[in-house]
Amino acid sequence: MIKYSFMGKSTLLIGLLFLIFGIAYITGVLKYSELAPNPGTAIAYIALGISMILSSSFYRIINTK
Repeated sequence: MIKYSFMGKSTLLIGLLFLIFGIAYITGVLKYSELAPNPGTAIAYIALGISMILSSSFYRIINTK
């Protein structure tokens, strides 16, 4: 398992939240949300969430043994 630093864990968590809110609006689970008021914002949240999840792997703890 990859061990993340605090920055990596927080980046991953925020990315997951953006991804969840974007997908929830697109699929219709949320009819209207102040976080994602229109489909354009929801698509931007999905893209931002995916990029944050992928970039969180740069914050791994490196063991130098």
